[in-house]
Formats: sequence, structure tokens, C-alpha cells
Amino acid sequence: TALRLFGKPEVNGQRRMGVALARDESIEAARTKATRASSAVVVEL
Repeated sequence: TALRLFGKPEVNGQRRMGVALARDESIEAARTKATRASSAVVVEL
């Protein structure tokens, strides 16, 4: 599982600021891992 955060200086609407990537035996398991990782990210402005 990996988080890739983009170094953007400002937020513009719903523009994504990063992605969570994961691998597993099935697509659904990988998706669950990535969702869990992205849910752990907290953004403070």
C-alpha cells in the first residue's frame, strides 16, 4: 500500500491532492486496502 501526495500549493474545488495505491490477491481486497489507507489521511487547512 502506498500514498502519493501531490505538492500543489492550493486547493481548487474538488481537485485531488493525492492517491492511495494498493495490491492484493483480488481487486476488491486491493480496493479495500486503498480505501482504508486514504481514510487515514487527515487534511488541515
